Amino acid sequence: MTNDPNPGRSTQSGPVSEPEVRLMGPFPTLAGGLGSSAEAATESVGPIDAVDVLDRIKSMRGGPELLEQVPELGSPWNWAAVAYVAACGSSGSARYISVDSPAGVSMVKDRPELYVAGPEDGNYSYTRIVCWFHTPPSPSVGRYVCTVRLQGPRGLYPDTIVRCSLNDSPIGEPFVVPSEEATLWPFPMTLEGGWDWGFAIHVPVGPGGLRFFGLTVMRLPEAAELAPV
Repeated sequence: MTNDPNPGRSTQSGPVSEPEVRLMGPFPTLAGGLGSSAEAATESVGPIDAVDVLDRIKSMRGGPELLEQVPELGSPWNWAAVAYVAACGSSGSARYISVDSPAGVSMVKDRPELYVAGPEDGNYSYTRIVCWFHTPPSPSVGRYVCTVRLQGPRGLYPDTIVRCSLNDSPIGEPFVVPSEEATLWPFPMTLEGGWDWGFAIHVPVGPGGLRFFGLTVMRLPEAAELAPV
């Protein structure tokens, strides 16, 4: 397991169209929580499939190197579904989703798509989507892949720049979200398990708004858990 002393660092000076994918962490849980934590779900949760996430990782800058570093990524059939957080419903160990947007929010009934309008005053420091989830108590430290599906706005802002964060710590590089179609953005990371508040993925919303289709959290197996091929 690789520990990154500065898990939120960016290797680029500005936004990139294809960010580097790498293992980040470890990230501790927040202290002083609810006193309980949901166990990892055993059934599939959410519309984001593990195979699709792996294909996306392979296509990203740094993907082949990450697969060599973390061979467990290459067996998506062994990934354990942990949480799915979306506007139309959550499952697994998801806690809730919140949206901070003074400009407004809209969604389609019974669909996971959530459109968050961009700030009218140009100040989008506090316009964001926040998805809370628990990690299971066991293992005490595990490797996870947190994947968001995003689509940028059309019109005046054809591409929007996003840099996600975990519990207010930036993760990865700023990247450009295309407007043509919804795209997967996976974040492999090492997280602590526990009984506290858990973790929150923050997705900032810039001018023009952002379409959010959900967050899926999956845990990678430990070497002893790998099923024979």
